[in-house]
Amino acid sequence: MGYYTRYQLTWGPRKDLDDPVKMFFNTKQPPADNFIEYALAYDGTIYEPASWYGYDDNMIALSKLFPTITFILSGEGEENSDIWKKQYINGNVKVSKTVINFTEFE
Repeated sequence: MGYYTRYQLTWGPRKDLDDPVKMFFNTKQPPADNFIEYALAYDGTIYEPASWYGYDDNMIALSKLFPTITFILSGEGEENSDIWKKQYINGNVKVSKTVINFTEFE
């Protein structure tokens, strides 16, 4: 049993690339693990919650294949506070995590 996350992928500019996930599989570039197939539909929408532990390696490889495209992978894990987005451009990664703040009682 693993930790499940719901993944969603967006990219731009869209006019330059229709289905990068499908193209990624067709190139057979390592380290393409088969968990990406369970996590994402070819259009980047959520397929089903998955234990895709190699997502970072896969997304870095995908961004290197298409260096002019900006990829944004969003994740929502099993724990309520596990919500994040990562931006991939030509093998580089930037991380943005959710910050939860509670207001003071009056």
